[in-house]
Amino acid sequence: MKKLLAILLLTVMLATLVPTAFAAETPTLNVWIKKTFSADLNDAWQNAAIEYGKSKGWNVEVTIIATADQVQIFTAALESNSMPDVFYVSETLIPMIAAKGVFMDLTEVADKRTQEGSFVSPRALELGTVDGAAVSIPLYHENRVLFYRKSMLEAAGYTEPPKTFNELCEMAVKISQATPEGVYGFGEPLNGVPDCDINTLVQVWQNGGSLWSKDNEVACTDPKVAEIVQKYVDLVNNGGMPSNVVSWSDTDNNTAFMSGQCAMVINSPTLLNSLKGEGYEKILADTGYTWVPSADDGTRRLYGAAHFICANQNSKFPAEAKEMADYLTSPEFVTEWLGENAAPILCPALVSVSQNEIWSRPENKILADASAFHCFCGYPGDFTDYATDVYNQKLFGNMYAKVLVGGMTVEEALAELADEMQDVKDSY
Repeated sequence: MKKLLAILLLTVMLATLVPTAFAAETPTLNVWIKKTFSADLNDAWQNAAIEYGKSKGWNVEVTIIATADQVQIFTAALESNSMPDVFYVSETLIPMIAAKGVFMDLTEVADKRTQEGSFVSPRALELGTVDGAAVSIPLYHENRVLFYRKSMLEAAGYTEPPKTFNELCEMAVKISQATPEGVYGFGEPLNGVPDCDINTLVQVWQNGGSLWSKDNEVACTDPKVAEIVQKYVDLVNNGGMPSNVVSWSDTDNNTAFMSGQCAMVINSPTLLNSLKGEGYEKILADTGYTWVPSADDGTRRLYGAAHFICANQNSKFPAEAKEMADYLTSPEFVTEWLGENAAPILCPALVSVSQNEIWSRPENKILADASAFHCFCGYPGDFTDYATDVYNQKLFGNMYAKVLVGGMTVEEALAELADEMQDVKDSY
C-alpha cells in the first residue's frame, strides 16, 4: 500500500512539473523591419520592438532589411521555410508571400485600427486583404510632390507652380526658353527606373488611361495612354526636358534640380533633406513644393508606395507574433515613431496619427493627405502578381527609349509593350 501511494505521489508530482517546464519556455520572436532613409528611425523601430518584447518577457531579435535586398531575401526565406515571426512588406511583395501561405490572419488587428479611426488609404488595406482576411496592416506611406525653383518660374513670368500636367508641359518649355542655355523647365527619367514608372503612370491614370483593364487584361494600347506618353516625348523634343533623360538614373533628377539644371522635378521629400545640407542654403530658400499636377478636371490619382506589418501563421509563438503586429501598428507606437524625424517623408497610414500637430503643419499635411489618392500596380484591376512583375521589370519605362532613341512611333512602342505584358501574364 505504501509503495502504491508513493507511486501515485510521484505521478502527481511529475504531472504538475511537466506543464511547468513547458510554461517556462521564453518566447523568442524574429522580427524583420525595413531600412528607412534615417538611421535614427531604424534604431527607434528596432529598439521599440525589443523593449516591447522585454516588457512582455519575450526575447526579440530584429533584422533590418535594405530595400535593394528585400526581393532576394524574402524569396530565399520563403524557399527555405525560414520566414520570421513578424515582418514588414512593401506592397509589391504581397502577391509573392500570399502564394506561399505564410500570412497570419490579422483581421482582428485591422478591425481594431479601423475602430480607432481607420486608415488614410482604404485601398491599402484592401491590398493587404487576401481571401477575405486582413493579413498586412498598413503602417506608413511614401508620397511625392512637385519641387520647383521660384526664381526660374518667375524668369518665365510665372508666380505659381503648375496645377495640372498640361500646365506643367507648357511651363516647362517656356522656362527652358527663358533661362540660360542648359537649364530646362522639367526633369524626369524616361527609362527603366522606378521614378519613371511611378511618375509617368500617375499622369496616365489621371488622364483616364491604364496599363491594365478592370478585368486584369492588358490595356496599354488605349489612346489615353498614348496621349500622355506622347506629351512626355514632346517635352523632350520641344526642349522642355533634357534629351539625355533616357539614360538618367533614379537620382539624376535630384542632381539636376540641386545643380540648377532643371526648374521642376517630381520626387519624394528626401530631396528636401538633401537641400538642407551644407552649401545648399540659397537653393533651399528658392525652393517650393506642392501637389503633383493633376488632370485638367482636377482628377488626382497618385502612385501608392505602402508598407505593412505582417505576421507568420507558422510562428512557434502565434499569439505573441500577433500581439507584436498589433503593437507595431498601434496609434501609440506610430505617433511616437513617425514624428519629427520622419516628417514629411514617411507618412502615417492611420487617420488618427495623420491629424497630429506634426502632420497638420502645411509643409507636412500635403504629403499626409496624398495617401488618400493612392492607386497601385494593376489599377484599375486587381493587384496581381503579373502586374507587379511588369512593374518590377520596368517594361513601361523602357518603352520610352524605343521612341526617343529607336525611332518608333508611340503607338508602335505601346503595341510592343502590350506583347511584353501579355507574355508576363501568360507566364503565370
